[in-house]
Amino acid sequence: MVFFDGKLAVCIFFILSGGALSTPFMVTRKKSVLDKMVLKRYFRLAVPIFIATLIIIIAIKAGVTYNVPAARIVHNEAWPGTFLPSQFGNFEVFKFSFVTVFDFGNGGNNFNPFLWTMHIELVGSILVFMYLYVQDRLKYPMHALILIILFFMVANRFFAMFFIGSLLSHFRARGGFDRTRNRVTTRVGAPLLILIAYLIDVYFINYAPITTGSGLKQLTLSLVENNKQFIMAAIFVVGAYLSIDACRFFRNTLSRFLGTVSFPIYLMQLVVFCTLSSFMIEQFGRNLDDVRICLAIAALGVAVTVICGYFLSIFERYFMRTIDRVLSTVVTDRS
Repeated sequence: MVFFDGKLAVCIFFILSGGALSTPFMVTRKKSVLDKMVLKRYFRLAVPIFIATLIIIIAIKAGVTYNVPAARIVHNEAWPGTFLPSQFGNFEVFKFSFVTVFDFGNGGNNFNPFLWTMHIELVGSILVFMYLYVQDRLKYPMHALILIILFFMVANRFFAMFFIGSLLSHFRARGGFDRTRNRVTTRVGAPLLILIAYLIDVYFINYAPITTGSGLKQLTLSLVENNKQFIMAAIFVVGAYLSIDACRFFRNTLSRFLGTVSFPIYLMQLVVFCTLSSFMIEQFGRNLDDVRICLAIAALGVAVTVICGYFLSIFERYFMRTIDRVLSTVVTDRS
């Protein structure tokens, strides 16, 4: 169902990422801002990955990873049991963090299978930056942006999400959502977009896959089916931008905090799962039929992951401020 759709969550993340990459330039229209973002992007991803991977390796060396015995207990050896490599070289942490996690080069161990998105994230970022650099030279930049989105959707590639985020950033920077958000019809209509996304999911659960028939209707339905999560994610994000209640929720202190530490949390979840959570599963393996035990393990894992993500975010912010200071001395201000 829609609320447990991992691919849908990834699509929403990529839309927000494309918007975050585009907004500083859309607001300032300064190429120097774009220059700094381009120079920082790789390190913004690679350095936190390196720290998280180093922690994973320390945990493996210290013998405090319990994902393999936990996998036996839950009878799913093919999933958590294979999360971490048993053998690896001393320099593989560098190779994974700075090269292979982005699908550059071959070989080496995968220290975090959750990071399959990093290749898409880096390449999608580069594509958005390329578009932003040439946007002012295009006669019809928005038409070009829509064509890029359609191209990647027909090709069924996640890169379409980054450009959808860039398109939405264009409207946000010009106050398009702010002007519409306070209307009564929008306050009623925005939540309906979430319902529409849910109905799309229900429709294709009941009637997909569409493999027979011919004509424009079948072609359209097939295209929508192949891009179902893409379309649903776009509808969700637009609905959130248009909803004054959703905007208030995402602007509160807790939402802002979680937004700040979201990437570090994403990096640290595997560490916590393979150590603390797996240890708890091993210790309470005989009581896993008790819902209260399962909820307690899950809640503890989430809480510790957020705490670890917060501490990683402190280092991340310090490192990025250092990068900003260095770039301010080498990047000239230009419009």
